[in-house]
Amino acid sequence: MELSKAICHICDFDEKLMLKPYKTKFDMALDKNPDFKSNLAKMQRLLRVEFEIFGKVQGVFFRKNTEREANKLKLVGWCRNTENKTVAGIIEGNDANIQKMKHWLRHVGSKKSKITNADFKESGITDLSFREFKIVQ
Repeated sequence: MELSKAICHICDFDEKLMLKPYKTKFDMALDKNPDFKSNLAKMQRLLRVEFEIFGKVQGVFFRKNTEREANKLKLVGWCRNTENKTVAGIIEGNDANIQKMKHWLRHVGSKKSKITNADFKESGITDLSFREFKIVQ
């Protein structure tokens, strides 16, 4: 006797019910409408953040590491060095990943950077303005 049949027999379960995977309402909605998941993703809150990072952030691969982190988090936008020896830019994407990126910009940065301050201006958006994240001049 198979183990699952033995368990059903001992516990007096209907084998068909026990072996059937449980589906939530969300799973059923996905089955009925495959576009449901992409529509749900579109409804996530999108944010745009203008940022400026102060401290020793030029000449320490800060922009390159910012680009790498933004790509990892699937964010779009740009960053550049400023004449004031800061790094400034824009990031856009979903709220959760924007918050992770803000933490990275304020507290982590590149290995050799020394971040003293980070300014952020956050706003809600309905569409992304960029296709990727770039380092600009």
